[in-house]
Amino acid sequence: MTINTLLTHANSAGFFNSKGKMLKAVLFTKKSETPNLWLRVADALSSKYDFGEVRMDEDAILCKFGLSAEVLPKIIAVRVVEEGKAENILYEGPNDFEHIAEFLKDAAEGGSQLVELKKQVEFFQREVRGLQHEVAQERETAQAAKAESARIKLAQVGQVEAIRKGIEAEL
Repeated sequence: MTINTLLTHANSAGFFNSKGKMLKAVLFTKKSETPNLWLRVADALSSKYDFGEVRMDEDAILCKFGLSAEVLPKIIAVRVVEEGKAENILYEGPNDFEHIAEFLKDAAEGGSQLVELKKQVEFFQREVRGLQHEVAQERETAQAAKAESARIKLAQVGQVEAIRKGIEAEL
């Protein structure tokens, strides 16, 4: 059993129309050999999803997915939503096993809506972390300002005390 099918114009229709698994993960690549990362992902998840690979010289397949050789590499999850209809979901994340595997799981379970919601959650989490960092910096700045204000007040009290002692000494 092949864990990763090299797709060509001749065999791509059979791959995409096969009734095996509801998700087909496809790597579009400029490389002439299958990347090790893709082989690892395919090996680990081939029981759940079908895996295919399209090389950059397969213009017809690239065109079908709205891709060109200049934008490669790309991963697209093709999710069967109903008989004869599929949803193409583009992966836009880090090039590592964990993120790709999570994307495929999300694409299979919830389709593009779940993938998009997770992107939004990640975006908002980054925003929150940035705001938390800003708040921490503002707190540090406020603490430094309070400390400086206290030093200035102490210096003023010291000056007032010195003036008072000077006046008492004159009297």
